[in-house]
Amino acid sequence: MRILLLFTTFYLATACASQGYRIVAECPDAREPDSVRVAVLHLGARKSGRETEESALSDLAYNTGEAEKLIRTAAERGAQIVITPEYGNTGNLISEHARPWLSTALPPASRTPLFQTAHEGVHDYVLDYARLAAELKIWIVTDVMEHEVVDGEDRYYNCGLVLDDRGCVRASYRKIYLWPFTESALEAGSTPTVFETPFGRFGMLICSDALVPGLWSDLVDDGADFIIMQSHWAPTPYVGTFAMGNIAGYSGKPVLWSNHPGFLAGGAGVIRPGFGNDTSIGTFGPAGVVIDDLPIPDRTDAVAKTLR
Repeated sequence: MRILLLFTTFYLATACASQGYRIVAECPDAREPDSVRVAVLHLGARKSGRETEESALSDLAYNTGEAEKLIRTAAERGAQIVITPEYGNTGNLISEHARPWLSTALPPASRTPLFQTAHEGVHDYVLDYARLAAELKIWIVTDVMEHEVVDGEDRYYNCGLVLDDRGCVRASYRKIYLWPFTESALEAGSTPTVFETPFGRFGMLICSDALVPGLWSDLVDDGADFIIMQSHWAPTPYVGTFAMGNIAGYSGKPVLWSNHPGFLAGGAGVIRPGFGNDTSIGTFGPAGVVIDDLPIPDRTDAVAKTLR
Protein backbone atom coordinates (compact mmCIF):
# COMPACT_ATOMS: atom_id res chain seq x y z
CA MET A 1 0.00 0.00 0.00
CA ARG A 2 2.87 2.37 0.74
CA ILE A 3 4.15 1.68 -2.77
CA LEU A 4 0.89 2.90 -4.30
CA LEU A 5 0.93 5.98 -2.09
CA LEU A 6 4.39 7.00 -3.15
CA PHE A 7 3.62 6.39 -6.82
CA THR A 8 0.45 8.46 -6.51
CA THR A 9 2.14 11.40 -4.86
CA PHE A 10 5.02 11.14 -7.33
CA TYR A 11 2.65 11.85 -10.22
CA LEU A 12 0.59 14.45 -8.37
CA ALA A 13 3.53 16.37 -6.93
CA THR A 14 5.08 19.33 -8.66
CA ALA A 15 8.28 18.60 -10.53
CA CYS A 16 11.12 20.67 -11.92
CA ALA A 17 13.92 19.50 -14.19
CA SER A 18 16.47 22.21 -13.43
CA GLN A 19 20.06 20.99 -13.61
CA GLY A 20 18.74 17.58 -14.69
CA TYR A 21 17.25 16.93 -11.24
CA ARG A 22 13.67 16.31 -10.19
CA ILE A 23 12.16 18.43 -7.43
CA VAL A 24 9.13 16.90 -5.75
CA ALA A 25 7.34 19.15 -3.30
CA GLU A 26 4.13 19.08 -1.31
CA CYS A 27 4.34 22.42 0.41
CA PRO A 28 3.35 26.04 -0.32
CA ASP A 29 5.85 28.78 -1.04
CA ALA A 30 5.40 30.16 2.48
CA ARG A 31 6.04 27.78 5.36
CA GLU A 32 3.54 27.74 8.19
CA PRO A 33 5.10 28.94 11.48
CA ASP A 34 4.25 25.70 13.29
CA SER A 35 5.94 23.43 10.74
CA VAL A 36 9.43 22.37 9.76
CA ARG A 37 10.43 22.14 6.10
CA VAL A 38 12.48 19.01 5.47
CA ALA A 39 14.33 17.86 2.35
CA VAL A 40 15.72 14.44 1.47
CA LEU A 41 18.11 13.85 -1.40
CA HIS A 42 17.52 11.12 -3.97
CA LEU A 43 21.04 11.00 -5.29
CA GLY A 44 23.52 8.34 -6.33
CA ALA A 45 27.26 8.29 -5.81
CA ARG A 46 29.91 7.89 -8.48
CA LYS A 47 32.48 5.23 -7.67
CA SER A 48 34.20 4.83 -11.00
CA GLY A 49 37.74 4.55 -9.79
CA ARG A 50 39.53 3.85 -6.54
CA GLU A 51 42.73 2.42 -7.87
CA THR A 52 44.61 5.56 -6.91
CA GLU A 53 44.19 8.31 -4.37
CA GLU A 54 43.58 10.75 -7.21
CA SER A 55 40.69 8.72 -8.67
CA ALA A 56 39.13 8.12 -5.25
CA LEU A 57 39.24 11.80 -4.35
CA SER A 58 37.93 12.73 -7.79
CA ASP A 59 34.83 10.62 -7.17
CA LEU A 60 34.45 12.12 -3.71
CA ALA A 61 34.65 15.66 -5.09
CA TYR A 62 32.08 14.86 -7.78
CA ASN A 63 29.65 13.31 -5.30
CA THR A 64 29.87 16.13 -2.78
CA GLY A 65 29.55 18.68 -5.59
CA GLU A 66 26.31 17.09 -6.83
CA ALA A 67 24.96 16.93 -3.29
CA GLU A 68 25.77 20.61 -2.80
CA LYS A 69 23.66 21.53 -5.85
CA LEU A 70 20.62 19.81 -4.41
CA ILE A 71 21.23 21.15 -0.90
CA ARG A 72 21.30 24.67 -2.32
CA THR A 73 18.12 23.95 -4.29
CA ALA A 74 16.41 22.75 -1.11
CA ALA A 75 17.60 25.79 0.84
CA GLU A 76 16.27 28.13 -1.87
CA ARG A 77 12.87 26.50 -1.34
CA GLY A 78 12.98 27.08 2.38
CA ALA A 79 14.25 23.75 3.70
CA GLN A 80 15.51 23.92 7.27
CA ILE A 81 17.06 20.46 7.47
CA VAL A 82 18.46 18.48 4.51
CA ILE A 83 19.45 14.81 4.55
CA THR A 84 21.86 13.05 2.18
CA PRO A 85 21.84 9.26 1.55
CA GLU A 86 24.04 6.56 3.02
CA TYR A 87 27.35 6.34 1.13
CA GLY A 88 26.25 9.37 -0.86
CA ASN A 89 29.68 10.99 -0.56
CA THR A 90 32.06 8.06 -0.76
CA GLY A 91 30.03 5.36 -2.53
CA ASN A 92 29.74 1.92 -0.95
CA LEU A 93 32.01 -1.12 -1.33
CA ILE A 94 35.09 0.88 -0.44
CA SER A 95 38.14 -1.29 -0.88
CA GLU A 96 40.58 -1.61 1.99
CA HIS A 97 43.35 0.33 0.30
CA ALA A 98 40.95 3.22 -0.53
CA ARG A 99 39.54 3.63 2.98
CA PRO A 100 42.35 5.92 4.19
CA TRP A 101 41.65 8.26 1.26
CA LEU A 102 37.90 8.44 1.80
CA SER A 103 37.51 8.21 5.58
CA THR A 104 37.56 10.95 8.19
CA ALA A 105 38.00 11.49 11.89
CA LEU A 106 35.00 13.01 13.66
CA PRO A 107 35.30 15.54 16.47
CA PRO A 108 32.80 15.46 19.34
CA ALA A 109 29.70 17.63 19.40
CA SER A 110 30.52 21.28 19.97
CA ARG A 111 28.95 24.74 19.86
CA THR A 112 31.98 26.01 17.89
CA PRO A 113 31.72 25.89 14.07
CA LEU A 114 33.76 22.97 12.81
CA PHE A 115 35.67 25.04 10.26
CA GLN A 116 36.88 27.51 12.89
CA THR A 117 38.96 25.04 14.89
CA ALA A 118 41.74 22.73 13.77
CA HIS A 119 40.80 19.05 14.06
CA GLU A 120 43.38 16.43 13.15
CA GLY A 121 42.21 13.90 10.58
CA VAL A 122 38.95 15.64 9.62
CA HIS A 123 38.50 15.38 5.86
CA ASP A 124 38.21 18.59 3.83
CA TYR A 125 34.78 17.65 2.48
CA VAL A 126 33.39 17.47 6.03
CA LEU A 127 34.64 21.01 6.66
CA ASP A 128 33.05 22.08 3.36
CA TYR A 129 29.68 20.70 4.49
CA ALA A 130 30.02 22.65 7.74
CA ARG A 131 30.75 25.85 5.80
CA LEU A 132 27.77 25.17 3.54
CA ALA A 133 25.44 24.69 6.52
CA ALA A 134 26.61 27.98 8.02
CA GLU A 135 26.34 29.83 4.71
CA LEU A 136 22.79 28.62 3.99
CA LYS A 137 21.74 28.67 7.66
CA ILE A 138 20.33 25.14 7.48
CA TRP A 139 20.92 21.86 9.27
CA ILE A 140 22.63 19.17 7.19
CA VAL A 141 22.65 15.47 7.98
CA THR A 142 25.25 13.84 5.78
CA ASP A 143 27.15 10.55 5.66
CA VAL A 144 30.80 9.79 6.35
CA MET A 145 33.13 6.84 6.60
CA GLU A 146 34.41 7.49 10.11
CA HIS A 147 37.95 6.46 11.05
CA GLU A 148 39.47 6.10 14.48
CA VAL A 149 42.51 4.36 15.92
CA VAL A 150 41.92 2.12 18.94
CA ASP A 151 44.91 0.41 20.59
CA GLY A 152 46.96 1.02 17.47
CA GLU A 153 44.35 -0.52 15.14
CA ASP A 154 42.35 1.28 12.47
CA ARG A 155 38.59 1.08 12.85
CA TYR A 156 35.99 2.26 10.35
CA TYR A 157 32.30 3.02 10.83
CA ASN A 158 29.39 3.81 8.55
CA CYS A 159 28.31 7.04 10.15
CA GLY A 160 25.70 9.79 9.89
CA LEU A 161 26.88 13.30 10.82
CA VAL A 162 24.68 16.18 11.99
CA LEU A 163 25.77 19.77 11.34
CA ASP A 164 23.66 22.66 12.61
CA ASP A 165 22.94 25.99 10.94
CA ARG A 166 26.20 27.47 12.24
CA GLY A 167 28.35 24.60 10.99
CA CYS A 168 28.76 22.98 14.40
CA VAL A 169 28.82 19.22 14.91
CA ARG A 170 25.72 18.47 16.95
CA ALA A 171 25.54 14.67 16.78
CA SER A 172 26.72 11.56 14.95
CA TYR A 173 25.43 8.03 14.62
CA ARG A 174 27.35 4.83 13.89
CA LYS A 175 25.26 2.29 12.02
CA ILE A 176 24.43 -0.59 14.35
CA TYR A 177 23.08 -3.33 12.08
CA LEU A 178 25.77 -3.74 9.42
CA TRP A 179 24.93 -5.53 6.19
CA PRO A 180 27.08 -8.69 6.31
CA PHE A 181 27.66 -8.94 2.55
CA THR A 182 29.16 -5.48 2.11
CA GLU A 183 30.15 -4.17 5.54
CA SER A 184 31.96 -7.07 7.15
CA ALA A 185 35.15 -5.01 7.47
CA LEU A 186 33.43 -2.23 9.42
CA GLU A 187 32.78 -1.86 13.13
CA ALA A 188 29.21 -1.63 14.39
CA GLY A 189 27.92 1.18 16.53
CA SER A 190 26.17 0.46 19.80
CA THR A 191 24.05 3.46 20.77
CA PRO A 192 20.97 4.93 19.05
CA THR A 193 21.17 8.67 18.46
CA VAL A 194 18.48 11.30 18.99
CA PHE A 195 19.44 14.96 18.57
CA GLU A 196 17.67 18.19 19.44
CA THR A 197 16.84 21.02 17.04
CA PRO A 198 14.70 24.14 17.38
CA PHE A 199 12.00 22.24 15.46
CA GLY A 200 11.93 18.91 17.26
CA ARG A 201 13.95 15.81 18.09
CA PHE A 202 15.30 13.63 15.29
CA GLY A 203 16.32 9.99 15.62
CA MET A 204 18.76 8.39 13.18
CA LEU A 205 18.80 5.06 11.37
CA ILE A 206 20.97 3.84 8.49
CA CYS A 207 19.68 1.39 5.86
CA SER A 208 19.61 -2.17 7.26
CA ASP A 209 18.91 -0.78 10.75
CA ALA A 210 15.35 -0.81 9.39
CA LEU A 211 15.35 -4.59 9.84
CA VAL A 212 15.64 -4.26 13.62
CA PRO A 213 12.33 -3.06 15.12
CA GLY A 214 13.98 -2.66 18.51
CA LEU A 215 15.99 0.25 17.12
CA TRP A 216 12.83 2.06 16.02
CA SER A 217 11.30 1.71 19.47
CA ASP A 218 14.55 2.85 21.11
CA LEU A 219 14.35 6.11 19.16
CA VAL A 220 10.75 6.65 20.19
CA ASP A 221 11.59 5.85 23.80
CA ASP A 222 14.37 8.45 23.60
CA GLY A 223 11.85 11.09 22.52
CA ALA A 224 12.29 11.24 18.74
CA ASP A 225 9.63 13.24 16.90
CA PHE A 226 10.98 12.34 13.45
CA ILE A 227 13.09 9.43 12.20
CA ILE A 228 15.86 9.98 9.67
CA MET A 229 16.69 7.07 7.37
CA GLN A 230 19.84 7.30 5.25
CA SER A 231 20.09 4.33 2.91
CA HIS A 232 21.58 2.66 -0.11
CA TRP A 233 18.58 0.36 -0.35
CA ALA A 234 18.40 -2.88 -2.33
CA PRO A 235 17.22 -5.00 -4.04
CA THR A 236 14.28 -2.88 -5.28
CA PRO A 237 12.52 0.36 -4.33
CA TYR A 238 9.41 -1.64 -3.37
CA VAL A 239 11.20 -3.40 -0.52
CA GLY A 240 12.54 -0.08 0.74
CA THR A 241 9.15 1.63 0.55
CA PHE A 242 7.51 -1.20 2.48
CA ALA A 243 10.18 -1.00 5.18
CA MET A 244 9.87 2.78 5.52
CA GLY A 245 6.08 2.50 5.76
CA ASN A 246 6.45 -0.08 8.51
CA ILE A 247 8.76 2.18 10.51
CA ALA A 248 6.41 5.16 10.18
CA GLY A 249 3.32 3.09 10.91
CA TYR A 250 4.57 1.22 13.94
CA SER A 251 6.59 4.05 15.47
CA GLY A 252 3.95 6.69 14.81
CA LYS A 253 6.69 9.05 13.59
CA PRO A 254 7.37 10.52 10.13
CA VAL A 255 10.32 8.90 8.32
CA LEU A 256 12.65 11.12 6.27
CA TRP A 257 14.10 8.67 3.75
CA SER A 258 17.14 9.71 1.70
CA ASN A 259 18.30 7.10 -0.80
CA HIS A 260 20.03 6.41 -4.11
CA PRO A 261 18.12 6.25 -7.41
CA GLY A 262 18.34 3.30 -9.77
CA PHE A 263 16.85 -0.16 -10.17
CA LEU A 264 18.86 -1.70 -7.35
CA ALA A 265 18.43 1.15 -4.89
CA GLY A 266 15.52 3.40 -5.79
CA GLY A 267 12.96 5.49 -3.99
CA ALA A 268 13.11 8.33 -1.49
CA GLY A 269 10.56 10.40 0.34
CA VAL A 270 8.84 11.66 3.45
CA ILE A 271 6.60 8.95 4.88
CA ARG A 272 4.13 9.99 7.56
CA PRO A 273 2.46 7.45 9.84
CA GLY A 274 -0.93 6.40 8.58
CA PHE A 275 -1.25 2.73 7.62
CA GLY A 276 -3.22 3.36 4.46
CA ASN A 277 -3.90 7.08 4.66
CA ASP A 278 -2.60 9.26 1.85
CA THR A 279 0.17 10.60 4.02
CA SER A 280 3.35 10.25 1.97
CA ILE A 281 5.29 12.12 -0.65
CA GLY A 282 8.10 10.46 -2.57
CA THR A 283 9.72 9.64 -5.86
CA PHE A 284 10.94 6.63 -7.80
CA GLY A 285 12.16 8.80 -10.64
CA PRO A 286 15.51 10.34 -11.53
CA ALA A 287 17.86 11.85 -9.01
CA GLY A 288 16.51 14.87 -7.21
CA VAL A 289 15.15 16.17 -3.94
CA VAL A 290 11.88 15.67 -2.05
CA ILE A 291 10.66 18.61 0.04
CA ASP A 292 7.82 18.56 2.54
CA ASP A 293 6.44 20.42 5.56
CA LEU A 294 5.81 18.55 8.79
CA PRO A 295 4.07 19.81 11.94
CA ILE A 296 6.31 20.66 14.85
CA PRO A 297 5.31 18.99 18.14
CA ASP A 298 3.76 21.41 20.60
CA ARG A 299 6.45 20.88 23.21
CA THR A 300 9.21 22.04 20.83
CA ASP A 301 8.82 25.71 21.76
CA ALA A 302 10.27 24.90 25.17
CA VAL A 303 13.06 22.92 23.55
CA ALA A 304 13.95 25.76 21.19
CA LYS A 305 14.43 28.22 24.04
CA THR A 306 17.16 26.04 25.50
CA LEU A 307 19.08 25.66 22.23
CA ARG A 308 20.06 29.22 21.34
